[in-house]
Amino acid sequence: MHYFVCVRLDSFYARELTRQVPDLERETFVVLDGKTVLDASDDATAKGVVQGMPCSQAKALLASARYIERNHDDFKKAQIDWLNVLTSFTDVIEPLDQHEAIFDLSNHPRSVEVAELAIAALAAKSPRVVSGFGESKWIARLALEFGRSFNETDPTQFLSALPVHSLTLLSTEAREKLILLGYRDVGSLRAIPLEVLSGQFGTEGLLIHRLARAQHFEPVEPLYPERSISGQFHFQGSTDCLETVAAGYAALARKLGDKLNASDQETSDLVLHIECELSVITFTRTFSKPICNYLSLLASVRLLLEDKIKEPVYSIRATLPNLKRARRVQNGLFLQSSDNERRLTKAVLNVHSVFGQTSLCRGSEIELPRRVRLLKELGQIVGWR
Repeated sequence: MHYFVCVRLDSFYARELTRQVPDLERETFVVLDGKTVLDASDDATAKGVVQGMPCSQAKALLASARYIERNHDDFKKAQIDWLNVLTSFTDVIEPLDQHEAIFDLSNHPRSVEVAELAIAALAAKSPRVVSGFGESKWIARLALEFGRSFNETDPTQFLSALPVHSLTLLSTEAREKLILLGYRDVGSLRAIPLEVLSGQFGTEGLLIHRLARAQHFEPVEPLYPERSISGQFHFQGSTDCLETVAAGYAALARKLGDKLNASDQETSDLVLHIECELSVITFTRTFSKPICNYLSLLASVRLLLEDKIKEPVYSIRATLPNLKRARRVQNGLFLQSSDNERRLTKAVLNVHSVFGQTSLCRGSEIELPRRVRLLKELGQIVGWR
């Protein structure tokens, strides 16, 4: 079963701007994204300015407010800071905007518990965190907008009461036509046969049919962290046996080592996340030698985890960030022979310097008798052995 969580940091831009420019705390201001309100100060919100409102409408409400156009670079560091909080819980993170992201906990045996831990960790970073979960990305986003109980396991039950206009995967024309035909909520769409939908909406009819039944699937794209690979090993329940833990991270190292070899990449950075019952503990280290295969990764994990397992472990997750193309050094075809030749020559000279020139002779310098050399040449000509 897929388990996606969508999170949004409300008042993200207003809070970050007042942190960067303290004088803004005494002003009423609105943050714009083009011609749409993106965020607003608390007093502007109290006077009716909300996210998504057209700029013209906001100015009609608050003509005296200060209007600030969003500059993405101003919020990039703050975005990375809160996204890094999520990396302690998953590596499948898709940023939807600088204040919003969706992450995947599908393969986790304790997905609900870990989702709660992740949201609590974000709440320590931002006091206004809104979240929603779903079996597909579009359902998780709707759950964030309209609210969905974490105990509600049937997505069709959640979708039934939602208005048709909330199905933003459909074109505006299709949604308006459905509403005009009298279908106000998503649940009512299930009564329409697929043949009728296809006849009225063409290829979009199948999408309407699948959306109404929560059958349309959208995956979460692992877009953050960039230039990284990761993997996770889950134990059966929890374990505090060091041998079992060692076997787990050895299997994980082999899996990631194969990925490194296949992609021809390496890194010097390693991040380990140890999931315990009530927390996720993170260890980070930069090594002097690159991690480029199974053996180097296994050795790095051992060094990083040495004497650090103090309580039962549910899973181990490893992330290799800042990947770059591996440096492959290919020796010349005759380099090894040349090295051997230099070492041999040096050894012979050392013996000669101590015991004299006649004390040692290399096999290649021994002169064979003329008869032996002649027979050897004749053998090569006629093929004798």
